[in-house]
Amino acid sequence: MFQQLLEVLSYALAECHAWQDLSTSELHPLTRHGLDHYDVVNWVIKPLDGANKCSFVEMVADGIQEPEYYLSHYFGQPVQDILDCVRHHIRTRQLADDTPYWAWAYAHRYGLDEVLPDHLRNSSTWRAMSKSTGILLALGTTSVPLSRTWCLMEIALAVLDQRKPLDIAACAVEGVKILTEHLTEPERRTEHKTAGGGLRQKSHREQTFPAEMLLAAPDIGLERSDASSKLDRNRILYKFLEERGVEIGSVPLHRLLEKVNIKLRALFARMMWLPMLDTESGKLPRTRHALADCIRADAAKDRLEMNFSASRLDDPSLAAIAKAMHRNLAHVNLDFGMCTQITVKGVAELAKFLPAKLRTIRLNFKLCSGVGQGGVDALSNALPAGLTSLHLNLACNSEIRSLASLCRGIRSVHSLKFLDLDLSIVEYLSDKSLLALAEMLNDLVSLKNLLLSFRGCKSITDSGVVAVVEGLPPVTLLKLDFAFLQISNETVDALAHRMQVMSELGVMHINLQGCQDISEASVGHLVQMLPSSLKGAKLNLCDTPLPMNIQKLCRRLTTMRKWPLKPSPAFAKESRAAPVVQESADVGTEKPGLALRSLDLFVRRGCVDPRPPARPEARTSQGRRDGWQEKVMSMMSMPYSDEEQRRLRRTFSEPYQRQFRALLPKVAHQAKGSSIAAMANPECMFSRPRTTHSGFSEPVWYP
Repeated sequence: MFQQLLEVLSYALAECHAWQDLSTSELHPLTRHGLDHYDVVNWVIKPLDGANKCSFVEMVADGIQEPEYYLSHYFGQPVQDILDCVRHHIRTRQLADDTPYWAWAYAHRYGLDEVLPDHLRNSSTWRAMSKSTGILLALGTTSVPLSRTWCLMEIALAVLDQRKPLDIAACAVEGVKILTEHLTEPERRTEHKTAGGGLRQKSHREQTFPAEMLLAAPDIGLERSDASSKLDRNRILYKFLEERGVEIGSVPLHRLLEKVNIKLRALFARMMWLPMLDTESGKLPRTRHALADCIRADAAKDRLEMNFSASRLDDPSLAAIAKAMHRNLAHVNLDFGMCTQITVKGVAELAKFLPAKLRTIRLNFKLCSGVGQGGVDALSNALPAGLTSLHLNLACNSEIRSLASLCRGIRSVHSLKFLDLDLSIVEYLSDKSLLALAEMLNDLVSLKNLLLSFRGCKSITDSGVVAVVEGLPPVTLLKLDFAFLQISNETVDALAHRMQVMSELGVMHINLQGCQDISEASVGHLVQMLPSSLKGAKLNLCDTPLPMNIQKLCRRLTTMRKWPLKPSPAFAKESRAAPVVQESADVGTEKPGLALRSLDLFVRRGCVDPRPPARPEARTSQGRRDGWQEKVMSMMSMPYSDEEQRRLRRTFSEPYQRQFRALLPKVAHQAKGSSIAAMANPECMFSRPRTTHSGFSEPVWYP
């Protein structure tokens, strides 16, 4: 565990002044800055192991400790650097202080076990790697571990053979920095909550990594690595090759290890490219070309995933990344979100080098204002014919004015099964572009999964959205984002009509957030038309005029299947009125002794329809009052006190007969620090400023 490692290294750092350096013929006292694991093994671990006939961890552990991470480091590194790297790794990944790290120096039985086992895949090292979540390479303040035979061998066994994720820790001037192959757990939670948020956190964390320490990675060669002796190095390497089934014969060692060297170089090149962007070396063409050559040489890997979100990536670097793609690639996932220095020139170079065998393309150009219409046209003309999955994020790109070229390019891909287009907040996107998109969707006969987002596109109206809805193919997964569009019941009715013919639909998510012109009747019709094949569905109706209980009901398929529910007995007379959906069995009934004093409470309890009603004196075409008016009049006729009756009259006075919206109260004087915006709620009529202990005021609601 880390606590055990901390205790033993703290003891060694405190007592090292009384020890001698045994690595030289002349004895010199040890110092805190020069203490390494060779000294710890000689003065602490070996004496205890020899006396107890066991490893050090077996002496200090209370029971079995399954390793969480495998720690790889060079014995000659200062132990203080190793300790700092492990401590920061725990903080970055938010691990517990008792997280077990497996380190060879503390798990080896000195004098009992051989340093080099007979079978690597049956050794304690291999078993520890297989049980670990990942491997941590602690560089400290030097790049020496990249030239050590055993460190490179550990990475090859863990990452290449067992596919464990690699983390790299290095000590910089401002502290320890961590490179990770994937998202950490906090970043993964952020990414799950907000798409792209976790990737931006990872990019921001890694941009300050001291990438100069990894400049030796493109020249990694196991046959040139260092060990205690050349004989030990060759024994390790030949045993490694034998267990991989390589016929040695008379082939030179560097030829036998070339495939492993290529994979190691490509692994480090992918991880170090992002932090290299902010260094002087990373701006040199030879550095970019060296990294691109390392990635392109790994032709056995059919997947390329790199994250450059919110970085200083420019067109020359993007062109180098494009040249790093070899012809055997099948999956490409590149995130360039918020890379404002990318222009049409760089995107054109990327499109030029897209391999013909690609099956999946995932490109994120969100908030890349320089991509423009030219970049979209270049990508559209270069889509491979055998593509099966396309994910393209062009959100917040105000220079895109037409989707005609993109629709032509996608229409030419006849094998497409997954289409994800994010066109959120594209200012000039119009109904004309959506008509072309609708025609394209009709031609995609093999499409099974469709995700479209037009969130916040102010120029789109019902005509364009209805055309897209009517052109929807019979997919099994459907996600449509129409949030904050100028659409009405016409779109909702078109969705309901289209649902009748989508007999294979399994999962559906439709976002109508902020659409102010939709009604409860149209949404109810859509819910009733949902196909029976659905396994999961959600309608996002937040910030719409619909009641809160309707919004909650549409969040899950199981509750939507119950639409409409029977009205409560208090509203049994409303047979011809729209049904009121209740959240629970006692929603429509009034609890004794509780006086409703807020308009919002009336709405939540199903007593008031938030749509603009007629005046209380008005009557319906059937010559009777509406149900909500009868309820209000009956409540006002109850024997309340004079103060209660005045409050109810103020609640239903003329200002509240208008469209249900946030109301701003009239304040005679504004107290210091008071937030009027925070009072813009239906409860504001019962609010008054209250001074807190800090001298500021806040609104208070008295129910």
